Amino acid sequence: MPLTGLVLYVLFAAVFFYVLYFVVRAAVRDGIVQARRKVDE
Repeated sequence: MPLTGLVLYVLFAAVFFYVLYFVVRAAVRDGIVQARRKVDE
């Protein structure tokens, strides 16, 4: 069934973007923290 392949593809894409979102959010937060430290110094 080609439908299961499509569902798997959508599922993997959703998981990938979910993880990517958290990675980007963590990176942005770390960048903001570092920028604030530089301003405070």
